[in-house]
Amino acid sequence: MISPHGFLGHALLQVVVIGAVFAALCDIARRVFKLDALLTFCAAVLLLGVLGYLSFWLAYANYALFGAVKIAVLAALLIWFGIVVYRRRIEYRGLAEPLLYVSLFCIIVVTLGLSDGGLEQPSQTAERRFSHPLPLDNIVPLVTVQALKSGRVPSPLVGDWLLSDRPPLQSGLYLLLSLRNHPMMYQVVCSWLQATFLFGVWGIAVAMMLPTAARRIVLLACCLLPTAIINTFFVWPKLLSVGYVLLVFALLFCRKPESDAERTAFGILIGGLTALAMLSHGSSLFALLGFTVVVLAFWAWPPLRTMIYGAAALLAIYVPWMLYQSFIDPPGNRLLKWHLAGVLKIDDRSFLETLRDSYGALSWHDYWQGRRSNLNALFGTWPGELLDPLIGPFTGRWSPASVRAADFFSLLPSLHVFAVAALVAIALLVVLPHPQRAVGLRMLVAILGTLAAFVLLIFIPGQTVNHQGTYAVQILATAFAFMVLTTRASFLALLFIAAQAVTVSATYAFSLKHDPALWPVLAACIAATLILVAYSFAPRFSRSG
Repeated sequence: MISPHGFLGHALLQVVVIGAVFAALCDIARRVFKLDALLTFCAAVLLLGVLGYLSFWLAYANYALFGAVKIAVLAALLIWFGIVVYRRRIEYRGLAEPLLYVSLFCIIVVTLGLSDGGLEQPSQTAERRFSHPLPLDNIVPLVTVQALKSGRVPSPLVGDWLLSDRPPLQSGLYLLLSLRNHPMMYQVVCSWLQATFLFGVWGIAVAMMLPTAARRIVLLACCLLPTAIINTFFVWPKLLSVGYVLLVFALLFCRKPESDAERTAFGILIGGLTALAMLSHGSSLFALLGFTVVVLAFWAWPPLRTMIYGAAALLAIYVPWMLYQSFIDPPGNRLLKWHLAGVLKIDDRSFLETLRDSYGALSWHDYWQGRRSNLNALFGTWPGELLDPLIGPFTGRWSPASVRAADFFSLLPSLHVFAVAALVAIALLVVLPHPQRAVGLRMLVAILGTLAAFVLLIFIPGQTVNHQGTYAVQILATAFAFMVLTTRASFLALLFIAAQAVTVSATYAFSLKHDPALWPVLAACIAATLILVAYSFAPRFSRSG
């Protein structure tokens, strides 16, 4: 049996080790590639993802060999980090900020999620703690790892799902980073990986050159999203993909390369991060289509050199998985046929044949009625119950379970009061300075383009629920709102933060049960929350802000 103190000790050690590994990769990237701070950070994220991807393939080929290589790689990176600290040569000081946000948010969500028990089987707790009972998608990467360890990958892998139906990156990263193969470590490592969506937010904020105080308010706001809380604990790899997607946005639309060396680096980073996003979760495609709309709307094509290197990096990383899907565990297209052609049952048709048959049997009237249903599904009950999460706790006439259900399924309700913040930000966009306004417009078009692709492409009417698409929309909308508000109406940003803190804490903390016997776990949650809030507001009370 795992004690609360034992759980906290193991969890903190695991988070510290992951942070040290990432810091070492940042230092290596800076020294080898000689890039600036943002590009060094993106390179470290890419390196970590590629190491996880290679871990999957090596474990698939020979698990015993993988175990030896893993020990050597982790030991080398931790020794490298130790040397860096000993020699005090950490020049990339901005590293502390994104790492601190990711690690603290991970600790907050995991301890809050387990504060009513479930230390022995955290994955089962995650399936019901913050929402209605959810399917087993959060343990598919763990089942994959267990199959690799046994030396035999069954087909199908889980139920009637093939390994090739789900991208492998989270499995590989867990294999690489976990200190031991245990459900508790799986929960901690994968929650940390989901929290890396904040890496993407940080990358956009840095690329926009936001002041420290504004940047930290943006990061804090994203931590207050119900979508972030639910899906950092329920560890299907959707938020993992968001971090990569947002870094792609930062490189595409927030900065321009100034030399051939930078154009090459941008291409490799954009292509590599795009591949990692797709290897995390296929829903990334909707966001990438939204970015395509931005490129076309603003004619914001990257330089030719960047596109060539980007395409090469994308193909080099992604093609091995495509070959596995096509030749080793075919067909690997079940999710495509389900979401884009409306076919849930397994059959022998190819994706293109299924798409042709589904649309061939559909009239134009039925198609557009379906798109209307898809659009309506994004709104849910909004704005009819907008104030319920805010004033409901004080009136006694509200249902936290109903609010959590709306947060899980519907886009606008899941934003809580941040939906209003986004509308206010759109109105204030015209008064931003030109560079920030240009990026803000691109963020807005990316959101709308992603939603348009989602509404148009999801085949079954009314199925444009949050978990069928990309969570990049919620994260990008929040980042957009607070990048604008902190620039032009900081008092409104703080007002929305305070209101959201009330709705989220009432719905996801005070209305849930907590086991008194697990007070150390809850105390760790409270301590991490206070540190995160204090760190977020510290620049406003110092000269550095």
